[in-house]
Amino acid sequence: MSEQKEQDERRLAAANGELPAIVRQRFPSASFQVGEGEDPEGTYLTAIVDVDDTDEVMAVVVARLVTMQVDEHLPLYFIPLRPSERVERELSTHTQTGGLDGWLFKMSDSFLTASSTTRRPSM
Repeated sequence: MSEQKEQDERRLAAANGELPAIVRQRFPSASFQVGEGEDPEGTYLTAIVDVDDTDEVMAVVVARLVTMQVDEHLPLYFIPLRPSERVERELSTHTQTGGLDGWLFKMSDSFLTASSTTRRPSM
């Protein structure tokens, strides 16, 4: 293995320790998974946090993550997720109460709101 490759792996390993430490300061019960991805190629750090809105988790790391990606050229990507048990429980509750349509609308409305505030480059 080349010296550059070893250095890059050490930097990614350090980042994969740093970001979880930042998240755990605010969300101590968070758990993490690390994997390699292809689109784009890089290391994917998934945080599983029991919160109402995963934007809360992203807000804790976004400044440092951007620095790592832009300034330090690390191919590191962060994905905050809620535990599948919580999502299943909420989906089941909304299905049983007949409120699934409202729940889906709320989720799609949140997405559309976020999407509409994202600036797209002009062509």
